[in-house]
Amino acid sequence: MGDYIDQVEPGDVVVIDNAGRLDCTVWGGILSQVAAAKGIAGTIINGVSRDTDEAINAHYPIYACGNYMRTGKDRVQVAAVAGAVNICGVLVNQGDLIVADIDGAVVIGKKHIAQVIDHALEMKAIEEQIVNDALAGMSISSARKKHNYHLLQRNPSL
Repeated sequence: MGDYIDQVEPGDVVVIDNAGRLDCTVWGGILSQVAAAKGIAGTIINGVSRDTDEAINAHYPIYACGNYMRTGKDRVQVAAVAGAVNICGVLVNQGDLIVADIDGAVVIGKKHIAQVIDHALEMKAIEEQIVNDALAGMSISSARKKHNYHLLQRNPSL
C-alpha cells in the first residue's frame, strides 16, 4: 500500500486519511526511513502510525492521532493518490501549505497562502513586542492593549 511513496517529491508532505482509525496503521518504519532519505517534509495521518522509534531515529516528522502496533496490511487500501483528503474535518488539497510543529499542524488553502503568511508574520512581530514590553516592566494587560492584541485574531478576509 505504500508504493505511492515513489511518486512523492522532496519537500512534499504526505497526507493520509485513515478515517481516524486507531486499530490499524497506515504508516510505519519502512516508509519513515524512505521518506526521510527522499527529503519528504513529513506525514500527517487521520489515524495512527507505528514503528515510532524508526521515525524518530530517521528524524522524520509524523503528525497522527497516535501510534499503534497493528499494521494496516490487508485491512486498508489506497483509494486515491494526489486527491483531496479530509483530515479531522479539514479538506486538504494538493498545493495547500501545511505548517506543523510540536503543537500540531495547520493547513493553509493554496489561494490564501500569501495572505495568511503575511498576517502570521505580523502577529509574530507584535507578540514579540508585547513580550519585550512585559519584560521591560509593563503589565501584560497594558502591553496587550498598547499593541491591540485582542484584535490580532480578527481578520475577516481570511
